[in-house]
Amino acid sequence: MSQVFPNAIGTPYKDVTLEQLVSHRGGVQPNPPNWWAYPQSGQPLIKQRQQAVQDALNSAPAGTPGVTYTYSNWGVMIAGAMLEVYFCCPSHIMFITKIDHQEIGPIPISL
Repeated sequence: MSQVFPNAIGTPYKDVTLEQLVSHRGGVQPNPPNWWAYPQSGQPLIKQRQQAVQDALNSAPAGTPGVTYTYSNWGVMIAGAMLEVYFCCPSHIMFITKIDHQEIGPIPISL
């Protein structure tokens, strides 16, 4: 995670990968405690996901990252934010565009 979010350095999540997040082995809690605060903030979706990442980095892990399986909606939010940073495009637009045009392929970095 620290490849994409430098503020992850020094946290238990620094070495968490995209694959671990989407397979629910990133160690992230199931849901943010303030789940509904993100849309109520009125911020654009990309800003809401950035805040979700920061909140996760400030939280204790649900288990050992890379080992413990914990179904995590929060982890999926972070995975979306990672892709937004990598592709420089909001994930809700990226997924529609890429899937519609069948351009999905391997991501060439270790997320």
